[in-house]
Amino acid sequence: MQPAEWLYEQLRSACRHAGLTTPVYAFRFWLEETVSHSSESCAHCQLNGEITLVWGDGTVSNHRLSLWPGEPLPFEQWHSMRYLDDQLRHFAKAAPLSTIDAYDPQIAERLQQDSSAVPGNSSQIVSDLRIIKRTAAHSLGVYHQENLSEACFRPAGLSPAFRYQSRRLPTAAEWRYLQTEWEWLRQQSLQRHIQLPLPHPDSIVLFTPNAVRQLLQAYVLEPLHLREHADRVHTWLNSMAPSGLLQLRHDPSVPWSRGSYQFFRDGQPTRSFPLSALPTYFQKVAIDSFHWTSGAAVPFFRWLSGQNEVYVLDEIRPLDSFPFQRRQTVWVYSALQFCKGRPVATGNLLLPLSLPSLFSPQTALIHRPGWDGDGIAIAAKWLLSEP
Repeated sequence: MQPAEWLYEQLRSACRHAGLTTPVYAFRFWLEETVSHSSESCAHCQLNGEITLVWGDGTVSNHRLSLWPGEPLPFEQWHSMRYLDDQLRHFAKAAPLSTIDAYDPQIAERLQQDSSAVPGNSSQIVSDLRIIKRTAAHSLGVYHQENLSEACFRPAGLSPAFRYQSRRLPTAAEWRYLQTEWEWLRQQSLQRHIQLPLPHPDSIVLFTPNAVRQLLQAYVLEPLHLREHADRVHTWLNSMAPSGLLQLRHDPSVPWSRGSYQFFRDGQPTRSFPLSALPTYFQKVAIDSFHWTSGAAVPFFRWLSGQNEVYVLDEIRPLDSFPFQRRQTVWVYSALQFCKGRPVATGNLLLPLSLPSLFSPQTALIHRPGWDGDGIAIAAKWLLSEP
């Protein structure tokens, strides 16, 4: 029996077991099992999860799983960790969601061979392959399970904005593109590890999909408690896209994971719904569940060659909690500055911005092989102005 199924059966048995000091009334849990192999380390397996128990006297207890708790589960020990919290007694209703398999069989084969080698076996590329099985369940029944794969190839010494990250291995054409791009970047002479100046108002700021999701995390997920009802989340998200040009969408079938992106031709989510169709209750939300769509995206290098100055941003951290709608300063790690299509400097950057400006008519979508979605480009003057 697999760990998730075993855990579910143990918890169900506890709900029927009258011998406990205080019986277990209900439960919910999520469990993530990961098998990974990196070119920088050996293959390893990892377990991560959380159990919430509702006891017969109305108390609750929460228990993190990083190691297998062993047989039997330590209910008597967990009994001593109870506390009162009325909100946690409300559980989401069971939803008839099917298992999602969004993984590349080639990644599974490489993990079975204990190999993360990249084409050409280049020592200048750090590779990381993984297979992830996620299960979320509660005492009304297992309601979701997914099997995912991830492939990440990072060129050593280059900005993380130019890594390859996807649910599948790159195709031959994509790999040729990446090798050409990385070799071109390595040949450029640029200043490194400097404090970059504030972009000129006419400069273009390009946010990678990773950067956009980090801002969504700061704006939407951190200010709202994970137990907030979905209607409040709807209001916040809809107010960030008033123009309708960029449609911000959420994948509710996997509300606590990367979402269900197809790894075939178009890269669109296998399940994507308007914000109004979100479930009525969130248990857990993660940044990679968000998607944005618009018209056709412009290829990265074709677009870059026509710009005077571009700042490419990937790793963003707010300096403080984000006030919604208002401008706030963020700290950008390893930003890359381009002038007339060529990189000239890389370093950290303090940038004032407001997230709603990213979902305005002044933005453009940029496509690059290896990004999990499209980047969003906008003139700095729109970021620097109050919304």
